[in-house]
Amino acid sequence: MPRHPRVADELRWHVRVRRRAPKGAHERFDQAIKAFSAPRFRALYRAWLERGDPALDATLSPTLADAIERGTGRLELSVLPHQYLHLLALVGAA
Repeated sequence: MPRHPRVADELRWHVRVRRRAPKGAHERFDQAIKAFSAPRFRALYRAWLERGDPALDATLSPTLADAIERGTGRLELSVLPHQYLHLLALVGAA
């Protein structure tokens, strides 16, 4: 589901302060910890650590959700037979 821009802004603030703010240090931070505790947000946090703000910006796009709803898009998962870690540096480079 695409995120509302206000939610995305709050998530962006949260991931930026998450590593440096101790629990209980700030009411807003404590509320964000609760709001963004679901596994999907933990995955987004890891993606943000690797790719920065573009990982969060992608959550604003309704493109995938719209295509799936219209039946013109689908999400396919495949388990690859080998690891391709040597190509990791190329991710997002195109």
